[in-house]
Amino acid sequence: MMMAISYVISDLFPVVSPNYLNWLVYDLLTIVALGLWIKHKRISSFPAICYVVCGLSLNALIMAAIYYDLCIRLNVEYWWLWPVYSFGVNLVDIMMITALVLNKDYLGLMRLLRKAGLLKA
Repeated sequence: MMMAISYVISDLFPVVSPNYLNWLVYDLLTIVALGLWIKHKRISSFPAICYVVCGLSLNALIMAAIYYDLCIRLNVEYWWLWPVYSFGVNLVDIMMITALVLNKDYLGLMRLLRKAGLLKA
């Protein structure tokens, strides 16, 4: 629910311009809100939460890269980052929606994070 609210609000109430930066800010705010909620409720073992936090983090990274490329560097020449952005953001959104519906570790992300020591067993 928090992710859906964030996505709707980011389109209705932009806090910064251009859109790439606005979406980056909202993704980061959603990650912080989820982190506070997880800490308050003491629930971190649900796969959906892990997938959403990782997905939002990846989306934020992609948004930051495309913002830097287009708005800071003012790049107008087509290169590999643009299709990575287009395909990547949509793929990550589908991954997060699937995780919210299934609430299962369908890609083995939680297993990978446990092996890397980033998630408690």
